[in-house]
Amino acid sequence: AATALAAPRAPELGFYAAAGGSAAESDARAEGFWLDSEVLVDAPEAVSRGLVSGDRLDATPPAARLLVAPVFPAAEASAASAPPLAAFAEALRVAIEARAAELPGLAEHGVEVRAEAAAAARDEPEASSLSDAYGGVSRREPRAFFPRGQILVEISVGADVAGGVLEPVARRSLCRLVCEALKGELAVEGVEGATTNARRKSAPWFSLDTNACDGSDPEIVREICRGVLWPSLLLEAAAAEADLGEGSSEVSALVADASRGLHALFSRREIAALVEAQRIGELNALASGARDA
Repeated sequence: AATALAAPRAPELGFYAAAGGSAAESDARAEGFWLDSEVLVDAPEAVSRGLVSGDRLDATPPAARLLVAPVFPAAEASAASAPPLAAFAEALRVAIEARAAELPGLAEHGVEVRAEAAAAARDEPEASSLSDAYGGVSRREPRAFFPRGQILVEISVGADVAGGVLEPVARRSLCRLVCEALKGELAVEGVEGATTNARRKSAPWFSLDTNACDGSDPEIVREICRGVLWPSLLLEAAAAEADLGEGSSEVSALVADASRGLHALFSRREIAALVEAQRIGELNALASGARDA
């Protein structure tokens, strides 16, 4: 099912003709894949992705705002105490700023990062200019499965990037930065439970469950979803494929296909997990006799 979702979809003829793009222009860009489908894209997104030409986007810098709940697998497994929420939020902010300084488009223009603990609705930080401009995250009680509270994270790129040649680069880097934070790939140090980089290569010591996500435009949210959901879905599919023991490696081949570009969504740890799943699949195939020794 996962490989079917990632298979090429049927052309969508003339979808943008009414939005200012010609039918011929739409036809030329018709080939694509599920979740990249043009039928899921509104007119401003179409401009930002280059699907049609036009000036329908406001000159606003890329930004993202999330309400997340930190998850600490080691604490869950051993009943050990998790890091204090406020201390972890501050360490997360520092880690996001440090990583942003290494990414193209963000290093040149700088980012403004906010990460504050929101243990309960009455304790949530006040709405910022980002939430005022783009609707923000509604104030609500934390869900029952977020017993440790939540963290409000806001990342915005310097205003001088809007409309400039580096804006597409900054947008991609912003989404990559958010994805790395959600997956637990950032070097968050200085709080209880933090592990070394060597140990983190096999599994993150934390991850962030997303309760809500906003962006300066819908494509920011869409790209964050791709960067988190595609690797997660395909890693589950690779594990299932390995358990079958039939010696197939369709998932690995799909990710390795440069023309599809899925490999760019995977972190180094996720690529290592994919390779490990393929190795286990080969061993299972040998054990079941599906592949000769």
